[in-house]
Amino acid sequence: MKLSQSKMFGTLLVAAILVWTSGCTSMQTVPMPGKQVPAVAVGEKVSVTTVDGQKLAFKVTAIEPDALVGNGIRVRYQDIAKLEVRRHDRNETGTVVAVVGGALVVAIGYALSHMPPPMMGP
Repeated sequence: MKLSQSKMFGTLLVAAILVWTSGCTSMQTVPMPGKQVPAVAVGEKVSVTTVDGQKLAFKVTAIEPDALVGNGIRVRYQDIAKLEVRRHDRNETGTVVAVVGGALVVAIGYALSHMPPPMMGP
């Protein structure tokens, strides 16, 4: 493989890894069951819109009987109008894997088709 082909392949590989690692999560709306504890776990990243329109984003560090807590923020369940949680998205992961895999197959095929034939001995 020539140097320029190696650079192209390396660039595609790095791009594929970046896309793969960044595209597998999405914000998912979590229903708010009145004043009960919502389906959220400690360590998850949340986006909260309060009933008065304030938007907050934080990593949940504690789940109290009446509030979510994280990064010095405490939001009572009754004050939450909309709750979203960043979670793994299987559909998005499948799409990313298909796109990255396809790009790698094309890149490898291109590199192999542009390789010079092997040198034959005397």
